[in-house]
Amino acid sequence: MTTFFVGGSMRSGTTLLQAVLCSTKATNPHIFEAQYLTRLFMLHHYGHVQFDGFLQHYFDDQAQMTAFHADMIQQFLDLTRRRYHPAPHLVLKNPEMTRLFPMIADLVEDSKFIISVRDPRDTIASILDVAQRQAAQGQTTNLTQTGRDMTKHAANFNQFYAPVFNEKNSDFMKSVFIVKYEELVVHTQAVLNSLSDFTGLALRDFDPEQPWRTLVDFSDDNVIR
Repeated sequence: MTTFFVGGSMRSGTTLLQAVLCSTKATNPHIFEAQYLTRLFMLHHYGHVQFDGFLQHYFDDQAQMTAFHADMIQQFLDLTRRRYHPAPHLVLKNPEMTRLFPMIADLVEDSKFIISVRDPRDTIASILDVAQRQAAQGQTTNLTQTGRDMTKHAANFNQFYAPVFNEKNSDFMKSVFIVKYEELVVHTQAVLNSLSDFTGLALRDFDPEQPWRTLVDFSDDNVIR
């Protein structure tokens, strides 16, 4: 039972990649971003960084804290997996998780990481479009505040990938698969074949013309809650 984590910069094709991985009944359908789970991972990261200042009176040591957080996260994953029974595998996506992937590998057993990379020029152009729409709706967000500062946009793009691409742990890197967004769109079948080999999922028959597998009727008695 593998948990596949999908990451990459925002506007880099992570949603499309998640939909591809969720096209088989061996996984959950395409569901909302794993924002809550991301906060659990961030909580562990906070505890690791701030252990001496704030947590040493609550845990014997960092190993005990890590075991506590790993158990809490596993309970959440088990609950989610039961919700989408009988699919044995989970596909969970949130760009914010990407920078935490090396840490997540230590917390979640049998985890693999699929990262979408898109030409940064196209990625940032898409982000600017989102910021423009947000501004037109009167919203104030990090994107609208960044404006057209390309230095900041480039730094934001890089911070999604740097923790993974700078990781020295070869065992972790074996659990990582990089997908170039342009290759997925233009040479779809070749990428699907490689993804199938990496994940063990039956993705070769993915039909991009079919609607994404998204709807789940939780009123159905066959769905385990």
